[in-house]
Amino acid sequence: MEALEKVSAFIENLETKAFYTYLGIILGGVLLVAGGILFRYHRNINALDEQLAQVNDEREKVQEVLTKLASVQKQRESVDRLLDEKEPFRLTEYILKLTNDLNIRPVKPDREPKDTPFDDRYTESELNVQFPQMDMQQLTKLLEEMNINKRIYTKSLEIAKIPKQKIEVKLTIGTLLKKPRTP
Repeated sequence: MEALEKVSAFIENLETKAFYTYLGIILGGVLLVAGGILFRYHRNINALDEQLAQVNDEREKVQEVLTKLASVQKQRESVDRLLDEKEPFRLTEYILKLTNDLNIRPVKPDREPKDTPFDDRYTESELNVQFPQMDMQQLTKLLEEMNINKRIYTKSLEIAKIPKQKIEVKLTIGTLLKKPRTP
């Protein structure tokens, strides 16, 4: 209480001009401190907004990766179910039977399919087949029939025009095979 009485006595003894000077200094100081606090507050809010936006972007990226992972896992399960069929799939036999059924004469594949490791679970079997004289209708029918079989896929297709409304086709097809499990 004594300190308050001293301050009150000091203020009462001041002249008007000195009082307003001190009052201005005190109000200026208070405004300066309040302005500093507001500036720091807004600066912190902006920094937090930027961090929040960055975290949200990262969250969306993670969500995309998780969605893709779920899709890949579903596809892998589908491929595993397809490859677990009891009969072994022979690419050369399939293409020869299909071309025979469609009455298309390919040049016989001069080798067995080329097997290459695909990943730790699968091996890719690839076969090149040439058709020296086809028409577009035969090619279309062949590709439609191949598209029905989920076990195979077209890796490349080269078409060259030859005389007499015919085309020469070089087709590379592939399939996945499960690697044997090693104990």
